[in-house]
Amino acid sequence: WANIGLLQYQQGEFAAAVKAYQEAAKLEPSFAPHHRNLADAYARVGRRGEARQAYAECLNLLKQSLEVNAKDAEVLSQLAVVEAKLERRTDAERHAAEAVALAPADARVRYRQAVAPALNGTTDAALAALQEAIRLGYSRDEARADDDLTALRGRREYARLMRTGD
Repeated sequence: WANIGLLQYQQGEFAAAVKAYQEAAKLEPSFAPHHRNLADAYARVGRRGEARQAYAECLNLLKQSLEVNAKDAEVLSQLAVVEAKLERRTDAERHAAEAVALAPADARVRYRQAVAPALNGTTDAALAALQEAIRLGYSRDEARADDDLTALRGRREYARLMRTGD
């Protein structure tokens, strides 16, 4: 269901993506990314309250994962993004920094370090982290397609960074 939801989301079929992600979350209720994806789809169809609930569920699941391994950079970076979506800017910045300190050469961790400030409107920090993520091998195509970077799209630096080979 998660793959179907992803395809539908990428095609702009957000209502259908909601249904697919609901099914994914039912089948694997303890898998945090399903709840984040569901929340993103809810937000795209204007169901803000349900989006906040799904982000909160994702946040709780990520925190549970950190109780098992507090030094998991992947989980910390996911937590930072969800906190940014819940407008918990200070927590998001702290967890993104912790994740990068633990895994400075991980392109996905660096990418999420860009997403958190982009969601909060701190575009200079987001651009710097995005540049590092791409230098480490993060896909420009995935970055271009990510709604979470909307705040950067009007910036000249973003356009330069998204050009292949720069």
